Amino acid sequence: MFKPHIPPVGSFEIFQISCDEKIPTKNIKKFLETNLKSQTTMTKDCIYFYIYCEVLKIYQIYKTNKPRISSVIFEPLLCGLLYDIQNLNRRKNYLFVTDDYISLFVSGSFAHVYIKDAATTTGTIKEFLTQQNIDIYDTIQVCQSDIAKLKQDHEDHKKIQKLNHIKYSQTYIVFAILAIVLLGLYLNKNEATAHIKQQLSTAPTIKAIVSGEVLIDDKWYKRYDDYQDYKILQIAKTQVIFVLKDKQIIVKVADDDR
Repeated sequence: MFKPHIPPVGSFEIFQISCDEKIPTKNIKKFLETNLKSQTTMTKDCIYFYIYCEVLKIYQIYKTNKPRISSVIFEPLLCGLLYDIQNLNRRKNYLFVTDDYISLFVSGSFAHVYIKDAATTTGTIKEFLTQQNIDIYDTIQVCQSDIAKLKQDHEDHKKIQKLNHIKYSQTYIVFAILAIVLLGLYLNKNEATAHIKQQLSTAPTIKAIVSGEVLIDDKWYKRYDDYQDYKILQIAKTQVIFVLKDKQIIVKVADDDR
């Protein structure tokens, strides 16, 4: 039997984002993450359920740290079961009022929830909705025993409206860091390559070769000696083969081309 997890409304953090139109599904994750960062610290351990209220032009987001997505039901959604239980008109708008919150259902579907406090009452909500040209057909009082019964009625849970959700991901941050690292490696490699090319273009000047030794900058070098960044690989009669960073370069005696 399906046993959903129905945490109390107080266990959710609730946020709102005004938006003139519904965001396409392919862009919703980026949109919510971008806008939520100014309201809360986002973490990969939390789940962010959301719904767009067309009549109010508002996204409402419910943050919870419950990891099992498939078993979480947002308690205000239970009020939707009352449409069948009380034979309510699904073409009408209703306010379901509990001790802690007020659920707005528009044309049979959950649309928004208001947490009750000194300033947020049934009266103030109805007045606000009237100003937004939203007609409330009726206000339904829902007591705690009604909520408890709806929570226990497992057979009807499959009829409960589902909310979409996102999980916060830092993948883009990883990619950004990786891109910076790769860019750094690329620039370093290019810089190193340019340095080698510069060195190769200014190869050592050989003044003389005598008895297997080569004269460079007033100093004699033998085979396998190091000259600055170069290694002397071979000394012939009129030329020397140097190695620089696995690249070979042949340099002739300076006077050889005269």
